[in-house]
Amino acid sequence: MNPYDPAQSIMGGTHYLADLLKLFGGRVDLALAGYNAGEGAVMKYGRRVPPYSETQNYVRTIGTRYAQSGVSLTAKTSERPSKNKGM
Repeated sequence: MNPYDPAQSIMGGTHYLADLLKLFGGRVDLALAGYNAGEGAVMKYGRRVPPYSETQNYVRTIGTRYAQSGVSLTAKTSERPSKNKGM
């Protein structure tokens, strides 16, 4: 993978986020924390958002944007409402 190729970089980032979601049982907040601080830091602090101000701000900021879709940040991704319901 070429990290300087935008398409490859986006693809790599989305695969990594998918792996983090699996690792943390679909918990978006923990996946975001793992993306920012590393999954080892999340594990070190008992599968919680680490007490790093940068990471807590990142989770809060991205979580606010994510929540605008109507999904709780701590909800598992499998609990997200389907956009295709009723079709």
